[in-house]
Amino acid sequence: MATMAIVLVCLVLYAFGLVKVSRRFVLVAWWRRALGIGLLYLSAWILSIFGVDLRFWTDPSPPGSPSAS
Repeated sequence: MATMAIVLVCLVLYAFGLVKVSRRFVLVAWWRRALGIGLLYLSAWILSIFGVDLRFWTDPSPPGSPSAS
């Protein structure tokens, strides 16, 4: 749901001309995505050292359905 909301907001911003897509914009967006994924992996690794179970990470399930445990 969050991904669909973000896509919709981006589409509306682009349709109304509030966001101009340039080479710099694409480069910044790409680096932010890469850093976000890297931080997610790093935080999941650090939390796993302390025994924290990230259920969404180790046992993914379809949206809206409970995991079978």
